[in-house]
Formats: sequence, structure tokens, C-alpha cells
Amino acid sequence: MAKKNNNKVFDSDPKGCLYIILIVVMIALLPLVPIILGFITLIHYFKFRRFRKKYKNISDFWLESEEKDEFLRFQKNITIADNNINHAKLKGERLNITKNKDGSFSSRSNAGKEINATIREAKNYLSNNFNDFKNYKYLPINRWNKMRNSYSKYFAISYSIIIWFITFILLFNSYFVEQYTNFFYFLGDIDLSYFLTTKQGFKEILIVLAITAGITLLGYYILSKISDFAFSKKYPKPEIVTADNINDY
Repeated sequence: MAKKNNNKVFDSDPKGCLYIILIVVMIALLPLVPIILGFITLIHYFKFRRFRKKYKNISDFWLESEEKDEFLRFQKNITIADNNINHAKLKGERLNITKNKDGSFSSRSNAGKEINATIREAKNYLSNNFNDFKNYKYLPINRWNKMRNSYSKYFAISYSIIIWFITFILLFNSYFVEQYTNFFYFLGDIDLSYFLTTKQGFKEILIVLAITAGITLLGYYILSKISDFAFSKKYPKPEIVTADNINDY
């Protein structure tokens, strides 16, 4: 609770100008907080609406026909590349070809050159194409995650705005009841003298803003977890794509 008789004016403090600037900036930014949060909420709301039209059930997250063909092609070629590497290594061991310090086979013989060329070609294919294969493998989950994130942020931020308003107004009314009847009285007849001329006013508005921010962030975290759970109930998470389940949807 603020007490006027305990306040010390800034006139005696060389840092008074800094305090005044900070107070003015903080109070000027107050109306921007809900505006910015509201703008972000609208962005994710329209994203979620777009996703909701496209993905209505788990099969909509799944690979399309051309994507399935690409997945199977990559998987086949990757399997062939892995087998070529294993067969080449077994051949080198069977022929007792000596190995270099880096684990590769000696290229002094034609057989060693052939084996190294086979391994090098297979490894090049894997390094150039494995990420594309992995993208198809996790594509349904990535689509699901994008939709979930949009819903979670839309839900959590929209309610966080309400939490921010309620928390700030309650704390403001609690700390500054001696200076202002309530927050709405302050808005109707703004008088910054208490904040601009006293350290006590600066400290208390800083406390109000810090607690408001902390409670809002905590509320956002809890709400995001709740929204993730609710989304998962309505839209079950797809599985990782494999050759066994690729045609399940």
C-alpha cells in the first residue's frame, strides 16, 4: 500500500531524470501490451482457421499419393545404399584388404579401389537424400504440430490478455488506492505526479508491472498446456510414416 509520507522526492536524487524517463516510457507502453497481444492472437486465429479447413481428421495430415511414391522411392534407394555399404565392407574383410587409419580400405589393389568407390557413392547418396526422406517420414507430424501451435498460441494469448487486464487493474487498485480511487479514475483524470516525483511511486508501479508480467506469463504457460491437451483430444497425433503404415490413410 502506498504511503505518501514515506516518499522521497526525486529532486534530491541525481538519477531523478532517469526515473522520470523510465516511468513515462512504461506508462506509455501500457496500452501497447494488449494491442500487441491482440494482434498476435488474430494472426494465429486466422492461421488456425486456415488449417482447420484443410485438416479435418488424421487422414488429412497424412501423405498424399505423390508424397507416398516419393517416400517409397527414397526408402528403397536408401536401403540399397545401406546394403551396398555393408556388402562392400564384408567383401573387403573377406579379401583381407588392409585398412587405413580412418577405417577405409587400402586402394593399392583394384579390389580396394572398387570397394572404396562403392562405399563413397552410397554414402554420397545417403548424405544428399536422407534429409528429404526424413522430411516425408515426419511430414504428417509436422503438419499436425503447425496446426496445434497455431491453436495453442491463439487460445493461450487470447486468455492471457484477460489475465493481464485483471491482474494489472487489481494490483493497481491495491497499491495506489490512496492516490487514486481506482484504475479507471486514474485513466479519466491522469496525474503522473506521484510516479514522476517520488521514488515510492516508481518502485510500486515497477512492482505492479513485474507481478502482472509474471502472472501473465504463468497463465500463458498453463493455458498453452491446456490447449495442447484439448487439441490432442480432438485431433489425434499422426504416427511416423513407415513402409508398414503408409497406406493406412
